[in-house]
Amino acid sequence: MFSLVQRGQLYADDSGWPVIIYDCDARRLVCRREDGRLSPVSIREFNGRFERLEHDEYRQIKAEMAQEENIKNLHALRGRSGWRTAWKICIIICLRNWSGCLTKALRVMR
Repeated sequence: MFSLVQRGQLYADDSGWPVIIYDCDARRLVCRREDGRLSPVSIREFNGRFERLEHDEYRQIKAEMAQEENIKNLHALRGRSGWRTAWKICIIICLRNWSGCLTKALRVMR
């Protein structure tokens, strides 16, 4: 099927990444992925590997990618904090107010 491909149109590549047509001529296209990579593709290869996206599909894919990134960041923060952060808080409490240090530290640890 014949389709006119123009700069700025939205497609999904074979790995599911949304791409925007960056440049095109009679023999090749240059696509920009969401991670910033530019990839030149021949017209023949483009016809087999890419699928046209509507704007609402594009927004949905971008929202899902952002959600996955936020979840990864939250897991990383939870992994970095935890007991180490709790112990740092306990030490700060102890240094600021020596009396009742153990009681306050135990409250923070719970």
